[in-house]
Amino acid sequence: KIFKNKFMDFMMLIRGEIGILMASFALSHGVSILSNPLLQSLLMSANFVDMFTKYLALTMGMTALLLTIPLLITSNIYLKDKMGVWWFRMHKLAYAIFIIGALHSVFIEEISIESAVESLTYIVPYVLILIAAKIWGKKK
Repeated sequence: KIFKNKFMDFMMLIRGEIGILMASFALSHGVSILSNPLLQSLLMSANFVDMFTKYLALTMGMTALLLTIPLLITSNIYLKDKMGVWWFRMHKLAYAIFIIGALHSVFIEEISIESAVESLTYIVPYVLILIAAKIWGKKK
């Protein structure tokens, strides 16, 4: 009801395909980054705790990637029918993945005021749309 126009109707029809495309991009991005010999040598030289604190962007990216894989695997009609309501509950992870992914892109650079503002430009409109959908999208 919020976004009643032809473009948004079309986007809602293909949102599953867009999600599969984004998950495929994330998977290829993760594989290409983790296969980088320079990054591998840095990770091998760091101890386990340092790896998560010094490389916060990598940790967030890997978390988002690992959460994306089950969604990618279950993004088909057969599993949607078999899983029933659990499919919808599991696919709500996409909201968390978006926020973690936005923070991942910001933490690649040094944490600063600019990176915080950039993070907010990703997250705030997304959260506002979710709130608006909850308020005005209720069925009567």
